[in-house]
Amino acid sequence: MDVDEARAVLERVKKLNSESKDSSESNEDVQRVFKWAYGLSGAESAIKRWTTGEETKKMIPSDTMKAVEIAMELSDIRNAPSQIKHFERLAINLAKKDPDDITTSESTRALYCDVEMFRLAFTSRPYVCKYLTLRRRMLRKKEDVGSIDKQNRGIKEAMERLDQVRDKLAQKPIKRGILETIVAMIRTIVVALWIFLAVPLLMILSIVRLSHPMLRRMGLHNGTLPLDMISRCTCRVVLVVLGIKVAYTGITPEFLNGKGTIAMFTHASNIDPFVLSAGPLSFKWVGKKALFMIPFFGWVMSLWGHIPIDRKNLQKAKQAINGTVVSKIRKWGRSVAISPEGTRSRIGRILDFKKGPFHLACNVRLPVTPIYLDGPWQIWRPGTPIAYSGVALAAFLEPIELEVSSSNNDLDEDVKIKEAEIAQLSAKVHRALLLRSKQGGVESLPKNAIVEDFRDTSVLILGLAPFIFYSILYFLIFR
Repeated sequence: MDVDEARAVLERVKKLNSESKDSSESNEDVQRVFKWAYGLSGAESAIKRWTTGEETKKMIPSDTMKAVEIAMELSDIRNAPSQIKHFERLAINLAKKDPDDITTSESTRALYCDVEMFRLAFTSRPYVCKYLTLRRRMLRKKEDVGSIDKQNRGIKEAMERLDQVRDKLAQKPIKRGILETIVAMIRTIVVALWIFLAVPLLMILSIVRLSHPMLRRMGLHNGTLPLDMISRCTCRVVLVVLGIKVAYTGITPEFLNGKGTIAMFTHASNIDPFVLSAGPLSFKWVGKKALFMIPFFGWVMSLWGHIPIDRKNLQKAKQAINGTVVSKIRKWGRSVAISPEGTRSRIGRILDFKKGPFHLACNVRLPVTPIYLDGPWQIWRPGTPIAYSGVALAAFLEPIELEVSSSNNDLDEDVKIKEAEIAQLSAKVHRALLLRSKQGGVESLPKNAIVEDFRDTSVLILGLAPFIFYSILYFLIFR
């Protein structure tokens, strides 16, 4: 058997599959392909590269790589539907159980992670990746995708069924009592009023940002600068009033030395930035442009140096990421926080990742720190106006170092290498966050875990500062 004969078997099986016909008559030919491909020299390394998407140090003959790609695609066509069906059956059984039961909640989380790990491996396959990339490009150009959907009917159905399983495994909201809801509503109103009163004062205080270059020369690093401390205290005031406590794990001394990193966090709630900014690290946030257009609140975000991106205009978004964000990192050594999901998860689980954050990481060559957040979705779900009290978890994972990039004279080759690096980095971050999620969230915190409640003197002073400010203003005007 050779590559051409194996490819002919693959095309025959794909055709039968796209026409919903039984392909069992090709079983003997398929087995011959498997036996031939897996017996070639270097097949083991080729399979590893196929399944993980990572390059291996061993040289793989091109014919071996082609043969293994054909064999693995045949294996996916045969095995993927039965594996997805198994996930569907488990998801339906879990959906019938009581969502408030801890065992059910943990089982649902673990199964969701297994399903997403399968999706991650499946979508990284060259033939699946090629179809999905082409489909996205055609949709962007508003072209008809019917023809490529028909040619890749098996992949399309697999992705649709995985989406259905994802919906069945969505996080279920905690049942809240009437008294708890009333208290949460009062807390939310108080926070909104405090922010409204504090914004003018915070805008005035933002002038201390002008002193940062001088203070850096005097030895202060990011996180200890005046505006960083004001930002941290502001977020802590909000969390204290809302009754939210946070457990931070994985923060090592290396994180606290002011060295920059690209923080990629799971995003499921409006409270996420407050949870992270209240911690010991200082971030510049990359957020959607609409937030920066909110009167007063958006102005403070701009004055504090956070970066807006226009998600509706891909070209402008790239310019903001490759221009403003990169300059802040390279000039000031800032850490930047950005959600690879691009938006809040409405199901409370980790969603698909966008490419933008990984383009940024590959441009600046800084370590990427995945941060797993759990609890904020239950505290303040997307689409709800009330923030409840509770405990949130911010788990900082091992930073992923990027190798020093080397440029070739061939521009096309450089583009291919960068695209492969972006895909590998995205898969690494995604896999790390899924594995951490599978270990458990807030409910699995040990009893001796340190949970911050942020009730200190600096928070009290800043909490009272707006009222003192307006009292002084009133006295000066009406004395």
